[in-house]
Amino acid sequence: MKTASVKVEQWRDQNAYRLIDCRWGCKITAEACRAYQARTSRYTVHFKGHREQYPRVKGDYLRCFMPEPCQNILSDEEIAEIRLSLPDTRFSGAERRNRANQVRQLNRLVSPNAMLQEAQWHRSLVRI
Repeated sequence: MKTASVKVEQWRDQNAYRLIDCRWGCKITAEACRAYQARTSRYTVHFKGHREQYPRVKGDYLRCFMPEPCQNILSDEEIAEIRLSLPDTRFSGAERRNRANQVRQLNRLVSPNAMLQEAQWHRSLVRI
């Protein structure tokens, strides 16, 4: 099956009706805007030297909320609904990196190909 490559200008012309002006200074689709809002956390917690937590909008979203909220901003309830429909990931980013490092280390220790690439004085693979 052949796929035709489409130039950026052609894609923009074909999808001009789908693009919205973003306050970040670009044009994106409404779907991309919603996906970004569903993927990233909107708030961060500040303590201000007290025990009580004060949720504040992250710097990424300041342009979306100030001076007035953007027309494409989703409510917290809508984001919660979207996140419920997203597939649950088994590992967080740190856990996934940790697991990948473990698999890489195991492969280095047991793979004959990796062992044969080691220097002769350091080689852990015994040849007869």
